[in-house]
Amino acid sequence: MARRNLAHVAAVCVVFGMLPAAALAQSAINGVVTDASGGVLPGVTVEAASPVLIEKVRAGVTDAEGRYAIVNLRPGTYTVTFTLAGFSPLVRELILPADFTAAVNAELRLGSVAETVTVTGAAPVVDVESTQRTTVLERELVDALPTGRTFQAIGALVVGIRVSEVNVGGARSATNQRLTAYGSLPKDTTIAVDGMKANSTSDGGDDQADHNDGMTAEFTVQTSGLPAEVARGGPHVNLIPREGGNTFSGRTYFGYSNGSMQSDNLGDLLNRGLRTPDAVDRLYYANVAVGGPILPDRLWFFAGYGDNGNNNIVANSFYPDGRPGIYDQRVRNYTARLTWQITPKNKFSVLDDFALKSLGHDFLSGVDVATASSIRPPKQKYTFTGKWTSTLTNSLLFETGFLGTANTQGRKYQPGVAKAIGTPEWYAHAPRVDLVRGTTMTSPAIQQRTNYVHAYLLSSSVTYVTGAHQFKSGVQMGFGYDNWDWLGNNADLVQRYRDGVPDSVIVYNTPTQSRDSMNADLGIYVQDSWRVTNRLTVSPGLRFE
Repeated sequence: MARRNLAHVAAVCVVFGMLPAAALAQSAINGVVTDASGGVLPGVTVEAASPVLIEKVRAGVTDAEGRYAIVNLRPGTYTVTFTLAGFSPLVRELILPADFTAAVNAELRLGSVAETVTVTGAAPVVDVESTQRTTVLERELVDALPTGRTFQAIGALVVGIRVSEVNVGGARSATNQRLTAYGSLPKDTTIAVDGMKANSTSDGGDDQADHNDGMTAEFTVQTSGLPAEVARGGPHVNLIPREGGNTFSGRTYFGYSNGSMQSDNLGDLLNRGLRTPDAVDRLYYANVAVGGPILPDRLWFFAGYGDNGNNNIVANSFYPDGRPGIYDQRVRNYTARLTWQITPKNKFSVLDDFALKSLGHDFLSGVDVATASSIRPPKQKYTFTGKWTSTLTNSLLFETGFLGTANTQGRKYQPGVAKAIGTPEWYAHAPRVDLVRGTTMTSPAIQQRTNYVHAYLLSSSVTYVTGAHQFKSGVQMGFGYDNWDWLGNNADLVQRYRDGVPDSVIVYNTPTQSRDSMNADLGIYVQDSWRVTNRLTVSPGLRFE
């Protein structure tokens, strides 16, 4: 069976490797070129140049209606040059956000090549080509706001987005949070890295690995009007990774907070049985990153390290010596990315974002921190991507990509709490849960376990662009597995009480294992964007799953 599955995966990889792949992370520039009388100008060469492009320049030509479109552009500052024999060249400068189509029209005047006209003005702020509701969170904005430095906390800045776990200034930021919008379910949310879906297969598919904040150049959040290449109907979050550049540069960030920087509005609750509230003990986030050229204009690198630590005091929780109970967690990320311009028309990039996540005491108020809190030992979490992009002509773009993600976690008892199976101590230390008092004593009610989640995505697309049309068709295939090793708990049961009176027991048959495989999460789509007039763009799409 294992050989058959391996052969199946290998065959799929070969087939998809021969196809092109989808990238949602790109922007575009389009518009109409006319002369001074308002007549359209076909055959105008339009060049978009930017330092964020390793190949320096992307080009297009206006069609018979004077329209042009340049797609597959990274966010950044662009200089757009319009040239046609007998007319003075025109230069437009703009800042292009991620997942955005900027309408840049031009009017050329009769003149010589030496009479270049440069127009500097405000960049387009409204995408008039699409009905998508996309919010772009630029790096400068994210760095200026006191968020928890996770993509979930950053996504919560968008109107209509809700986070499942409270995260004020980074508290409990290592806890897996879920994003929803306008009543959607968490499993309807998709998280993409460089345009490729990075959701894992566990918990209904809404879980993700922990990403390095420093690797991301910009964040985009789409909440409505999603294209056919997105598989789900909830919000779509896209993390656009950094690539480096022709100049060596670096960035650092350090944030720190402790209990002395926190206040509360609890009033007389502290006199009515609340001995200590939830509070910050210590929070910190450190990030160092550097990028630059290995071979100028050919090979760029970017690398970074992030360290996110959270110690939070849990309400009414104490160690035997009187110290407050601390929910302590840590996430460390090691990230590297290479971008290689193989030929003027072919580019290849790889990204590896490796994380180690651990929790020393995982518990809530009412759980005895010394005996009934659990440990999440360091487990690997990673996201790996590889993408090849080929611009065959100014109108035809091929892409193919692969994404792999691991989201592994485990739970075990505090040292000395787990007892030898079948001994009197094993039975005597069964977890005791009081349903009325909301307490857990003696040992954790959550079973000791290890969960291995690995998900993979192969994604292909072809895009054909003319002045008025942008047609895209693609195939996406996901596969992976979700394996659980249930190791059980003391006595293989949970004793349940109601205000101190025995009520019932939950009995487990452990150790057990479960193996779930996702063999074919297949999606095929076509999407067209047809600009009928300057005021009307029709964007039909069809997706088969």
